[in-house]
Amino acid sequence: MNVVMAKPDALAGPAASARRDQAQGFLLGLARHLDPSVPLSESSAVRADRAARQVRERAESEPAFAGRPRHGGECSARLLGLAELLPPGAIATADLLTLSLEGIGFSVTHHADHTLSEQDVDAIYQEATAADYRELRPQLIDYLAGQPVRVLWLDGDQHPALLQHWKTYVRHLLLERPPGGGHLLRNLVHVCEGEDAHYLTSTLDPRPWSAREEDMTDFTWHTDPVPPDMRVRQVYGFLFDEEGRVLLRVEGSTSSLPGGRPEPQDTDFGATLRREADEEVTADIGTPHYLGYQRVDDRDGTPPYAQVRMVARVNGLRESRPDPDTGRTYQREFVAPHVAADRLAWGEPGRLQVAAAAEAARSLLNLPVSTDTRL
Repeated sequence: MNVVMAKPDALAGPAASARRDQAQGFLLGLARHLDPSVPLSESSAVRADRAARQVRERAESEPAFAGRPRHGGECSARLLGLAELLPPGAIATADLLTLSLEGIGFSVTHHADHTLSEQDVDAIYQEATAADYRELRPQLIDYLAGQPVRVLWLDGDQHPALLQHWKTYVRHLLLERPPGGGHLLRNLVHVCEGEDAHYLTSTLDPRPWSAREEDMTDFTWHTDPVPPDMRVRQVYGFLFDEEGRVLLRVEGSTSSLPGGRPEPQDTDFGATLRREADEEVTADIGTPHYLGYQRVDDRDGTPPYAQVRMVARVNGLRESRPDPDTGRTYQREFVAPHVAADRLAWGEPGRLQVAAAAEAARSLLNLPVSTDTRL
């Protein structure tokens, strides 16, 4: 399932509404993206051409932008009709966003209004902004934490890449750009893919679990090497102390393993885990050993990706300090493996991972790990 988040500026402030001519230019710009014969006014054409150029450039290097929209002629005609039917006067930006999504072939199945916490901002943007997050975080927290957003769940057989194209047209045709152009942190929308979509779906989806099952992501555990063509988005570690207990990173009621996304300076998965263990829980660890990977299959047509799991011995813990990525200081707790499985709450794939980690800790690290049958 595709997920889109309307940011605070789309709900309140000067950009929370659009003039009729501005809204028409946006819808017609999207229509021309799907059918180059659609005419535009001179001012709209300049902005639409800029958006189209950026889409082409990003499609060359970013898989999320690569893909041919489906039903282009039908969607273009629908957008033309919507532009003609716009009422006089201003239109609320939130309504225009929903209207345009339906025009390009998506339907909004349900939505949730939410006020973002700092933890929400980290969960949504830390992976999406990759290596830039440390620099961007203060601005993102200042802009988003404590502010209202609207999360939209989308359905339809349209290619998900068109959402990235749509976001680009939102930026270029509905926002006034600063002198000289430049990246706009205060964009109106965020298209969620990967872990940000999983986070929002698991925490905010207003539907009962029985209604979510067909949209849920599939997780499967594999002990062979990660396929060369599969992207690795996460490296987590089962870190054991001398008593055979697992180190958890704790924040409030949420427990997780130390770890994070690979960064360009990391020479291998072990380097990622060493760096993240130091940053998040100030742990000095021994040689990391590869356990396997969790394959993540979304049901929206995007390529599967891998979440690597490793095991290592904890040589020592230093005094806690703020994580340089998030600015938060996490609690640390050592627990028995079967307790870790319960606290992580990753279901059957998680229990398989914990069992593999416990066996590796016994056989590779020579640690007295419990053989609790609950694993």
